[in-house]
Amino acid sequence: MFNFKKYVIFSFIIILLFTSILNSQTLTENRAQEFVKALISNSSELDKYVLPEELEISNRLGISYEGISHKYLVGYDIDKNIKNEIENNNLQYKLDIKELSDSYSLLEFSVPEKIYYKKYYFY
Repeated sequence: MFNFKKYVIFSFIIILLFTSILNSQTLTENRAQEFVKALISNSSELDKYVLPEELEISNRLGISYEGISHKYLVGYDIDKNIKNEIENNNLQYKLDIKELSDSYSLLEFSVPEKIYYKKYYFY
């Protein structure tokens, strides 16, 4: 005999397990590559990686700085000489993703040849 209550409970458990598996890695290799490519090219696509509250805070006073495309990256942007060398295919970079918890990831960007690295946290 079909038990609707057990079916609903079982379905709910399966959905919970499935969503936790999907969310088990916050930052995928593909997403990390897209982020770094946008970072290197100073693309407006970078905005999609920033929390809306952070964008609002960054733009609230309407102040802009010469040579700074994305104020929220001040102190976190890749050095422009490194960017230029990567864009000209003179340097290779390495990405390393570390899961910090169910919701947070750390992306380590490095250019071993220049002993250069940056860390980016994702939620």
